[in-house]
Amino acid sequence: MKKFRFSFFVLCFCLLVFISNAQAKDFTFAVFGDSRPTNYGNEFPPVFYQIIEEVNAIGPKLCCFTGDLVYGYGEPPLQCEDDYIRAKAILEKIESPVYIAPGNHEYAAKEGKDVYEKLFFSPTYYSFDENSIHFIFLDTEIPEEEGTITGEQLNWLKEDLEKNKDKLIFVFMHRPMFSLVNPDFDPNKKESFTSKENRDLLVDLFAKYRVKAVFSGHEHAYYRKVVRDVEYITTGGGGAPMLVPPQEGGFAHYIIVKVKENNQIDIKVYEPYHLLIKYVSLPEVNAKELREEKIIITNANYEDMTLEGLKVKVLKGKYELKTDTNPPKVAMGEWGKDVPAEITSVEPIPDSPYQWIKIKAKVPNQYTSVISIIPVVKE
Repeated sequence: MKKFRFSFFVLCFCLLVFISNAQAKDFTFAVFGDSRPTNYGNEFPPVFYQIIEEVNAIGPKLCCFTGDLVYGYGEPPLQCEDDYIRAKAILEKIESPVYIAPGNHEYAAKEGKDVYEKLFFSPTYYSFDENSIHFIFLDTEIPEEEGTITGEQLNWLKEDLEKNKDKLIFVFMHRPMFSLVNPDFDPNKKESFTSKENRDLLVDLFAKYRVKAVFSGHEHAYYRKVVRDVEYITTGGGGAPMLVPPQEGGFAHYIIVKVKENNQIDIKVYEPYHLLIKYVSLPEVNAKELREEKIIITNANYEDMTLEGLKVKVLKGKYELKTDTNPPKVAMGEWGKDVPAEITSVEPIPDSPYQWIKIKAKVPNQYTSVISIIPVVKE
């Protein structure tokens, strides 16, 4: 397997699940999908870029994409590879490793599957462990097996689940096993999973091995269903056109999953553009003058957020943090809020007078927070 490393509000869903498997310690990952353009050669949706910016600020350990990264259908060969290259360049903006479950749009062009395997993952279904957690990525788009998990892949899945049965398990695939728009497998409607028998077999399998959640895309909406203690979550809000109105789940979104040390799983759904981040710096005079930097963060989500991926490029030297809100806390009186923040790492940039400073901060909701990075002394 080629490991493709890329180096409000919260909607009313917060799942707390207590687990008995081997403990995973404070591990966060992001999930979203369906960020394709509206046609081949078109620009990628702005929501896609915004989700990446917010995910980077949150700082998950890895990012899981549930498919439909390119358009694919009707693409001539050169356009197919060009769209994949453009998509890859965007994903490279994500600062944590990215793993993908391929979607139907990935294979829609004649050369689509070959280009996908060349640029992203081969084989197209795989699994791995991170922090005592087992991640399984399946391929619902294998030619002549579309909308199912059968044959060699199903045999592999059974063996993989058995080998990892004592771990905390999450599964990712493109097509949802439980459809929002066609729950009864009506052949006259658009199909997600194409076989009820195969779907039910997988339900038995995932329940047997106590899979915690199955994430999918394909249907451009947010949808959640619990079946035999397994969460089935459709997260197709990465920028492609919505299939249903907002009140039925048709809104742009991404998911953040936190696995905590006390064996608690916290799954939250965020709508983009409710976390706005602006980096401000004084004009650079020359490469010898340290300068103050600011990060201005507006958190319009319904709760405080901990951001672990804030990152600024500064001249090498020592810095300290000063935080406040806008308006300042002192002006807010009893309504004022603290903004706890700390420098978590300093990474010198080789052959350069600069360094990266990484910051963790807890930003209060309904406030604009200001984090000042102030030089103390030059090295």
